[in-house]
Formats: sequence, C-alpha cells, structure tokens
Amino acid sequence: RVVLGLALIGCGLVGAFWLGAADETTTIVAAAGMAGTIAIFFGIALVAPFVIRPLVTLLSWPLRVAFPVEGSLAADAARTDPGRTAATCTALLIGLALVVAVNSLGSSFLKTISDEFDESFARDLTVQPRGFSPGQGPQQTIAKGLRDRLARIGEAEVVARERFVYTPELPGGEGKTDTDGLLIAFDPSEYDEVDTTEISGASREQAFRGIARGQVIVGEGYADEENLEVGDELRLDGPSGSHRARVAGTVRTVVFGGQTVSMSLELMRDVYGVTADSELALKATSDEARPALEREVERIVDADHPNLAVLSNDELKSDIEAQVNEQFGIFYAIVGVAIFASLFGIVNTLTMSVIERTREIGVLRALGATRWQVRRQVADESVVIGLIGALLGIAIGAGLGAALLQGLSSGIPGVEYRPPLETMLWVGVAGVVLGLLASILPARRAARLDVIRAISYE
Repeated sequence: RVVLGLALIGCGLVGAFWLGAADETTTIVAAAGMAGTIAIFFGIALVAPFVIRPLVTLLSWPLRVAFPVEGSLAADAARTDPGRTAATCTALLIGLALVVAVNSLGSSFLKTISDEFDESFARDLTVQPRGFSPGQGPQQTIAKGLRDRLARIGEAEVVARERFVYTPELPGGEGKTDTDGLLIAFDPSEYDEVDTTEISGASREQAFRGIARGQVIVGEGYADEENLEVGDELRLDGPSGSHRARVAGTVRTVVFGGQTVSMSLELMRDVYGVTADSELALKATSDEARPALEREVERIVDADHPNLAVLSNDELKSDIEAQVNEQFGIFYAIVGVAIFASLFGIVNTLTMSVIERTREIGVLRALGATRWQVRRQVADESVVIGLIGALLGIAIGAGLGAALLQGLSSGIPGVEYRPPLETMLWVGVAGVVLGLLASILPARRAARLDVIRAISYE
C-alpha cells in the first residue's frame, strides 16, 4: 500500500507539472491535471494510515501535558483505528492542501512581480487609466498633450511614453502566429531612463539602438516557445502596414507570461496605427524633488483628467496584486466550500466514535470522570485529527504548488516557487479551529450520556 501510494503521488505530481507546462489547456491536459490531483489524494489516503500513529504521538504531546488524562485518552482513541483517522484527515487535508497550492501560485507570481519591479523600475510615478489591464477588453488611452504638459514641470526629469496593444496573434517568422500576447512600444531614448530590465543576447545600448532602427526585443517566454534567437527575423503585419524586424535581444519578464514583443513608437504607428499612449512613466530630477513632482502631477490629473490615476511604484504593485488575487478569487471560493464540507466528515467520524465507545464513556463516568473531562477528551481527539489534516495538507499543498510552478516556469522564465509561509501558518491555526468546531456536537453527545444506560449499552 505504501509503494502504491507513493507511486500515485509521484504520477500526480507529474500530471500537475504537465498542466503547468502546457502551452494550451486542452481537454487532455486538463484531464491529466485533474487526474494527477486525484491520484495525489488517493496516494495520501493509502500512505496516511502508516504515519498516523507517529503523528498522533507527536501532535498530541501538548494536549497530554495540558490535560494528562483527557489528552492520553484522546491520543489512544485516534490511534485505535488509524485507517478511520486517516480517512477523516484526508477529507480535511484536501481542502487545506488546495488552499496552500493555490496560494503558492499567487504568492510566487506576486513575489516575482515585486522583485521585477524592484530590480527594473527606475521610475518614480506612473500615470495610467483607472483599472488599466491590457488584454482585458478595450482600454482607455491617455489624452494627447498631457505628456508634454507633464514634461514642463520643473521637477520632472523624464516623462517616458508607453503603448500597449493586446494581440491574439503575435508576429512570427512567416507572419502571424497562434500565440496571444502583448505588443509594447516606447521611445528608447526616454525609456532607458525609467527602466533597467536586463536584456540578454546584447547589451542594453545595442538593444536600444536596434529598437531605434526598427528592430524588436522579445520576452524570453515567447522566444523559447518560438525558438527565437538574437538576429532572427520577425514579420510584423498590422492594419497600417507590414515590416520585417530582426530580434535585437530578449528580456526575462513575467508581464503577460513573457509573451511580449517590444518596438519603437514609430514602428507601432507605421504597422499597427497606434498613436495614443497607454502609460506615462515619470522620473524626478532628484529624490528630494519627488514629493513636489507627485503633488503637481496629481493636481493636473485630478483637475483635467479624472479618468487617470497617478501611482507610485508601491501603489502600482498593489494594483497588480489586486488583479492577481481577483483571478484566484474563484479558486478560493471553491476551496472554501471543500473545507466546509470536510467538517461534516470529522463530525461524522467523531459521532461514530462516540457511539462505538458508549460503554467506555459510561465506565469512565462511573469511575469519576466529569462531563467536562469527557468533552475535553472528544475535543482533544478532534484537535489532533485537525492538526494531522493541516500538517499533511501543508506538505501536499506545497508539493502540488511546487509542481505546478515548476511547469509554469518552463513557459514563463523568471517565475520561482515561493512558499506561502503566512498561509501555511494560518492553515495550521485553521486545523486547530476546525477541529474544535467539529467536536462541539459529538462532545456534547458524549457528555450527556446516561451513565447507567451507557454501561449496559451493547
């Protein structure tokens, strides 16, 4: 059973990796991901009975110290039928493991984005439309003339223009491809002052000179997918014309999964007909001038452009964090339902345990055990079950999240697994709380048993 369980867990992690690494979530890939997740939980159900006894001994130690009699009885009850205890823990750990796995994805993306901001953003402020999110339908643009007006502020050293266009068909060697992504345009002479992203395949100076001559810089994710290298040629086809551009360099970014093609403002205008700015990146003349710059920019924007927002780097990161969390919101809701359903499993197991131990509880009461001691025994057993479910849930969730992230990182270079330590701590607390909640009804039933009838119960 142990060998079969470990084999199922290994196959499940392979399925999760495949799901994360897939370019497209086809029916087969989705089925493999779901089958892998189910295999992991079946494997845990097979392995869990063999680790219940040592886990009960370890996790019940604080209870045995605080309540020597009740804690020892609770530990013995949990060890009596390790298969049933394991089945109950499995019901709980599924929900808690999904919490850790989903949060692993979210925290890893957010930490990677935060690191990218800290390493590559040399700007002080960003002006963009409120709710700006390229790829999520039509987006507002910035009114012409605002950039020149902001550039006249004495504390503004650079006001760089950025233009974003979502396309379902990125340019390829022979024309359009089936890959969706983001086209980015900027003035290299301005942009070099507000962005310090490391470029591979060429120096920044060479790559930016290439941009000025009509070349492009591609994201590493797209470059890996299309086997593009520096010097390769892409054909850009748009509503305003066509152009053949060589790859001047590649850049590691998590923006749009690394599916990006960057070019000059003139090239985007000539090929795609885009002349409106999507963002303005501002840099102050000095750190001391930054507060004054922010006040003046906010005054202008609030007075004449209420549809725009002025964001610091921290606010911009918070805005992106909110968008990421919104994407994971549906998963959190589903996981919440799974955790709630697992409570019924613990309640059912404890209720059956109380019924099976009716005579035992009657004997304990006849020997002098109080109602509260009986309540504490049942509650302690429930807490131990909850803690085991939380511990196993953290371990399985971390492994599942790492497998998914490892797969994703093959298509989105730069994304690294970052364990959600805070979430793991709260999952441990949740195990205790859920165990206590699940014990309320069974503990009440056990404490209210009639002693004489309980002793004669068969």
